[in-house]
Amino acid sequence: MPQGLFRLTALEVQRAKTPGYVADGGNLWLQIKARAGFDGKGSPVSKSWLFRYKKEGKDRWLGLGPYPDIDLAMAREKAQAMRRLLIEGIDPGAEREQKKAQASAQRDAQAALQKTFDEATTEFIRLHQPSWRNAKHAAQWANTLRDYASPHFGKKAVGEVDTADVVRALSPIWTTKTETASRVRQRVFAVLDWAHGVGLRPRHEPGAMRAAIERTLPKAGKLIAAKKQHFKAVPYREVHDVLEAIKESDAFPLGKLGLEFLVLQAARTGEVLDARWGEFDLDAGLWTIPGYRYKTGREFTAPLSKRSIEILREAAAMRVKGSELVFHVGPKGEGFSNMVWLEGLRRLKRTETVHGFRSSFKDWAMEATNFANEVSERALGHVIENKAEAAYSRTEMLEKRRALMEQWAAFLSKPAPKPATVTDLAAARAAKA
Repeated sequence: MPQGLFRLTALEVQRAKTPGYVADGGNLWLQIKARAGFDGKGSPVSKSWLFRYKKEGKDRWLGLGPYPDIDLAMAREKAQAMRRLLIEGIDPGAEREQKKAQASAQRDAQAALQKTFDEATTEFIRLHQPSWRNAKHAAQWANTLRDYASPHFGKKAVGEVDTADVVRALSPIWTTKTETASRVRQRVFAVLDWAHGVGLRPRHEPGAMRAAIERTLPKAGKLIAAKKQHFKAVPYREVHDVLEAIKESDAFPLGKLGLEFLVLQAARTGEVLDARWGEFDLDAGLWTIPGYRYKTGREFTAPLSKRSIEILREAAAMRVKGSELVFHVGPKGEGFSNMVWLEGLRRLKRTETVHGFRSSFKDWAMEATNFANEVSERALGHVIENKAEAAYSRTEMLEKRRALMEQWAAFLSKPAPKPATVTDLAAARAAKA
């Protein structure tokens, strides 16, 4: 037996009562402490094992556990393991801390993998809300997922949500609330993609999930198209007169500019109401609408006509400090109600819809211009079903769309010519006979 090792016996350890340190050899020490506030019951001292070694010339002490939970034999085994580390040039203290950190990380990782879909949704919204246009958008995210996804898999670990779960959530509303269901699907995928990115969902195959859902449920686009109501439109020959009447009204100046801009761009109401200055490049004559604001979910770049740029420069002169909205009302730059322009039409005794101006533009493009159908379709931001046209439109036809929008602006700048009348000569002669 090497000299200096195993100096203590089990009985000596049991009987030790004097506070202090007792060496067993081989860096192992028994620490004896008087119990504070000892009341005569039990032992007057507490005992524990320590491993003592030098690191960079300084004494280091590592606890090996309390006695008698750790008896003499167990303490010696622990000390021997520590000595092996020292022989290998490893700091036992650093090794212990590293293992603790690894264990803690593993526990955290396991706990994270149990985070539910509802919890992941809350975290996703919290992180992304600053980049969204307003609090209403965040509320819509929370409400749709709460109402349609959470009842089916909200309490399930986000890493375990599968295709069947998503289909069960979407099926009850897919044919009755198709647009809402499409948004729910998009938002569920966004949360699952994020969960995968932060390690909460190791097994994630979004492409396969999307494909399976598309095979299981009817095509959303066709359902929407089949039941979409017709938006009554101002005949394109009357649009100039309607805009002139709006300009002469007592409506708020930025409201009148906003409606004219909407018509010129053949844009949707929400796209214009929530337009931000950062989306525009007036020098290049471009308006880039981010995907989260656009109906298709993809970024859309629209060319600006010269008149549209003039409107934006007029709006810039009325910009309120601290507000990013292009078209706003009030001294604080609040956004308009989404009914503002429809109410303006009603005051003019018009029965058409604001969305109908897009149809007015489309009718004009088809009847009064020589532009190909795919140019006006792309200008409207429509998804082109025809494969040949879709391939052609991948270039976005930006300059052709710019020319189209300039012609539309020119058409709106003056009263439309009255349509030519065709006289039936044979009928005229018969009437005179």
